[in-house]
Amino acid sequence: SSSSSSSSGEPFSCSQCGAGTYCTGPCAQWDPTDATKCLDRKLSRCDRCTVCQEELLDPLGQVVVPGTFRSGGCSGTLDSVCSACSTCQPGLVQSSACTPLADRACSASLPTPTYST
Repeated sequence: SSSSSSSSGEPFSCSQCGAGTYCTGPCAQWDPTDATKCLDRKLSRCDRCTVCQEELLDPLGQVVVPGTFRSGGCSGTLDSVCSACSTCQPGLVQSSACTPLADRACSASLPTPTYST
């Protein structure tokens, strides 16, 4: 029997990380011209992106625990970037709630229709 020390299959590539994951792990070789760019991640893996904090509301719909949403990251070698949920400015109403994947959307409150007789 021959003992071979070659690894099976292709070397790991960060491009193998799919949606909802990012490439992590120690860098084996850095780009000599760009200290922030990793050329070879031998011990890398695809990790699931951090899930941002969901808002918790009381029975009246008031925010009890402020939430965060994914404002960036979760691609390449970046984990999720979570930002605080926006609040609607006075005169605006919430048109969609803040979720871990999207910020709150606010719109002008619709004027109450007035009917002339």
